[in-house]
Amino acid sequence: MGASAGGGAVWANVTNKKGSDATASSATGWESIVTGHRGDKYARTWFWGRKKAGRWAFETADSTEVSSVAVTQCGTFALVGSHGGSISMFNLQSGIHRQRFPSTLTPAQAKKLQAIRIHGKSLTNGATRFALGEGRHKKAITGLMVDSLNRKLFSCSLDGKIKFWDFHTGLLNDEIDWSGMAAITAAQYYKHSDLIAFSCDDLAIRVIDTETKKIVRELWGCLGQINDFCFSNDGRWIVAAAMDSTIRVWDLPTGHLINALRLESPCTSLSFSDTGEYLATAHVDGVGVNLWNNRTLFAHVPSRLIREDEIVDAVLPTSSGEGGQGLLGAAFEEDADSEGVQYPDEDGLSSPNQNAVDSMSRDLQTLSLVSRARWQTLLHLDTIRARNRPIEPPKPPEKAPFFLPSLATPQDLSHHHVLKDTSTSTIDPLEPSQSDNLSRIITQRHLSSSSSARSRFTALLHAYRPSNDTDTDTDIPNRGEMEVDSDDHVHPSDVVETSDPTPLLAHLASLSASAADVEIRALANVSEMQLFVRALTMRLTQKRDYEMVQVWMRVFLRCHSGVVAERASGSGVHGEGGEGDEEVRKWEELRKALREWKAEAEKEGQRLAEMVGYCKGVVGWLRSGR
Repeated sequence: MGASAGGGAVWANVTNKKGSDATASSATGWESIVTGHRGDKYARTWFWGRKKAGRWAFETADSTEVSSVAVTQCGTFALVGSHGGSISMFNLQSGIHRQRFPSTLTPAQAKKLQAIRIHGKSLTNGATRFALGEGRHKKAITGLMVDSLNRKLFSCSLDGKIKFWDFHTGLLNDEIDWSGMAAITAAQYYKHSDLIAFSCDDLAIRVIDTETKKIVRELWGCLGQINDFCFSNDGRWIVAAAMDSTIRVWDLPTGHLINALRLESPCTSLSFSDTGEYLATAHVDGVGVNLWNNRTLFAHVPSRLIREDEIVDAVLPTSSGEGGQGLLGAAFEEDADSEGVQYPDEDGLSSPNQNAVDSMSRDLQTLSLVSRARWQTLLHLDTIRARNRPIEPPKPPEKAPFFLPSLATPQDLSHHHVLKDTSTSTIDPLEPSQSDNLSRIITQRHLSSSSSARSRFTALLHAYRPSNDTDTDTDIPNRGEMEVDSDDHVHPSDVVETSDPTPLLAHLASLSASAADVEIRALANVSEMQLFVRALTMRLTQKRDYEMVQVWMRVFLRCHSGVVAERASGSGVHGEGGEGDEEVRKWEELRKALREWKAEAEKEGQRLAEMVGYCKGVVGWLRSGR
């Protein structure tokens, strides 16, 4: 859906039964967005793919202003609710009006209904207590929702009633009457658990089960009008924004208010991402959309009830992303400080020095706190580069500017000739008299080739000493040919030797996917490779950062497996006598380290599989009902 059928009428007023031919829509797609506008009695359609106006403008049944719209999950039907309480259904492919809720009576049915009402009876269908053609809302429609199978339509209104309609016949099956308690201002439907949450004008959010039609939760706490609310991606939380400039998070299983955040300006709209990683908010004093990280994906969050005085103040981030706080993590920083819990650093790796990790059992295998997008990018970096490679080289401009500024001076031109002649002369090209005007790249290479300049990753790799390492002479050459940033260089004396691989792997985890790939590919020396493999093996034995260790080893093998197999066999080793034998011995030691890593990985994988199988068996037994 979303493809445009080409030229044609835009927002045609189609309210008759004839409509138009839907053949073109079936071939090219149809509109997927329906909107209602203030003061407008037409609901208007839009093409998402072309981002242009659609063909239809659906008029409300009572010609009053549109108050609510919805699209079925199949994308075929649009529902339009009005300020007068009418509900109409239209076909998005042909623009034909299909149904009203309640359904329109035929002349014979209307005459029969009028006659029966005179005698004090009710014309029902035998399955419900509601008569045909009855049950219309008395006030503005504030919410329209359809289940996944297009069997039921749920509607709510300012008259305080929730109605359950038969989607195909337009017959009212049941209703919940809250008219004596509150008016309903908005609704959100979570299809996976068939729960509907309603915000009411008494500042409460009430959740009902569509099967039992009973209230399962009442959520209180907002001190102002509820502007917007939504379910989390897993349906466990309800996040609401109110006019008191707060955003509150309730835990549905317990009904507790587990988080609250006070902002500088009220939030007018919010939405959870499908993955649960982000929350998007919009505010009254800004035209941008703010994105908040969900820190509960990286740290444990208790579902305890918080008090009003525990609500923390937060500052909205700027356009550069600075100065903000995490929505779902800000409220727990005070609790962590008071309980002595330290959250992991931004590097993403869990450190053994942290109290939270130390309190865990040594038999527990942990995952890293690196976002899934980062390590997946590292894993598929070659594919991403191949996909992003330009199809053709950039073309030069057809016409050059009329005026071309000349920045060269006669002195520069003469100096250019001097530099050109230095390739055949005895003049040192890096003399102080000539080096001032040389390229910064040449200077950078000269600086990085000195013995005191090492990348941070290389320095940390040199400083790592495995507990069973008897060869203290790593014989690792300096990577002077690499063009690395001078800010990432450290002096070897600034790094303390350690048998813990955490500093090395924490730095590697903090790098971007491309930078980490460069560091792993640059392990051209056998001693460097051996230290790196042993660091990953030690991390496996520590039962930390399981998925990151697997990703790094996969990238390492993808880059160096060929040369390791060739050198270990002796075919690619250059040297005479003892030097060649020593080189073969080093490569064989690397293969031994790889075999040790393989044995540890298989052992840990088997242990995890047994634990997962045991847990699945226990859960299956608990759910069996025996």
